Amino acid sequence: MSGHHRALLRPGALASARAPKFGWKRGEELRADLFLLNDAPEGVAAGAVEARVVHAGGAVTLVRWSFPDLPPRRNAKGPTLSFVLPRFEGSTFRLELRVEGRPALDSSYTFAYADVAERRKPAPGERFLNGWARRAVRAPSVRADSSRRSSGRPHRRSRPRDITCSCRRSA
Repeated sequence: MSGHHRALLRPGALASARAPKFGWKRGEELRADLFLLNDAPEGVAAGAVEARVVHAGGAVTLVRWSFPDLPPRRNAKGPTLSFVLPRFEGSTFRLELRVEGRPALDSSYTFAYADVAERRKPAPGERFLNGWARRAVRAPSVRADSSRRSSGRPHRRSRPRDITCSCRRSA
């Protein structure tokens, strides 16, 4: 294998994170599982991984994980980091994983970011008008052809319907 192609391959060991999605909104909880992956035929000496979120306004260190010696071709699962995303400038942020003293094991993940708060979903029977939750009002059903069954009892529906009317043109 040429040196050019070898440089394109993943190194034998690498700090890694697994996040459930790539797009996040202000106020959402960023959760990611940390790992140290080792595909190399040699082991990895113990060390520490620092995970931090980097955005246009600065950086926040989230967790520091000390991992043990890792045997050849074995992976280690670390902690799950959890961070509620604050308001910041920009449309992206990065999750950086740095292994102390071994930059070849570092990783960086770029995520999309939107500065919009989560909107509450309307409850059954509610709708939103200009940001305010209102109770939807439905009128009782009116049947133009007949409001009674052949048995003479009023027709019952399982739920109220919108008012409907059929108009006839008189000659």
